[in-house]
Amino acid sequence: MFSLFFQIAEIVTFLCALIVIWRVSRWPNWQIRAVVYGWGLLFFWSLVWAVVFPTVLRGKMNPRDFTDAFPDGTLALGFLIGGWFYPAAIVGIAALIRHHSKRS
Repeated sequence: MFSLFFQIAEIVTFLCALIVIWRVSRWPNWQIRAVVYGWGLLFFWSLVWAVVFPTVLRGKMNPRDFTDAFPDGTLALGFLIGGWFYPAAIVGIAALIRHHSKRS
């Protein structure tokens, strides 16, 4: 039960982070900052879910639920190296939508 709750919470917080990046990318002259700060936000998000929560809850859950609920440490490394891709895609899509809406 807890593993399902944590997986849903992980997905919801990831989507909330993407929404924040999308909203910030709509500010004037903040497209590149949205990518850079979004990369930092997603790396921080991955550290929280891959390091902080498992460390805090290590003795409070049974081992099977614990491994099902939390990702391993490669999530943080993946977002450190390639975490700029999601913010760049969100900013690019937002710019494309803004360009087409001004054109019409």
